[in-house]
Amino acid sequence: MRDKKNEFIQLSDVEQEIMMIVWNAKTEKITSIYIRNNFSREWAIQPITTVLNRLIKKGYIQCEKDIDINRNVYTAIITKDEYKKSVSKSFLEKIFGNSLSDLLTSLYNCNCISQKDIDELQSFINNTKNLEE
Repeated sequence: MRDKKNEFIQLSDVEQEIMMIVWNAKTEKITSIYIRNNFSREWAIQPITTVLNRLIKKGYIQCEKDIDINRNVYTAIITKDEYKKSVSKSFLEKIFGNSLSDLLTSLYNCNCISQKDIDELQSFINNTKNLEE
């Protein structure tokens, strides 16, 4: 679901972790048991179901009853790429005032970016310039 600014509603860390399980699943429809088995925490089904219900209300997933296995199955409505674009845009705007150079400077100053990363970024820039010409 999108808010007034056409951004996706923010996810908590737990919601985001569960969405990563949903997005990375080998199948489109998954059960809460699959999520529990791939979750980093030792949680029972009920708290996971509570988080899944919050994700339904936020518009990230949908739920339907699979009568063959007598379980609810969950499917992502929002793609991982859509979410990453929205979160990246929001992060850049809110934290770095929409300044990509400030973000890169911060990453460089905290040693969070390697020479390999810089080389890949330079290659990306060069390829993008070539496409625009």
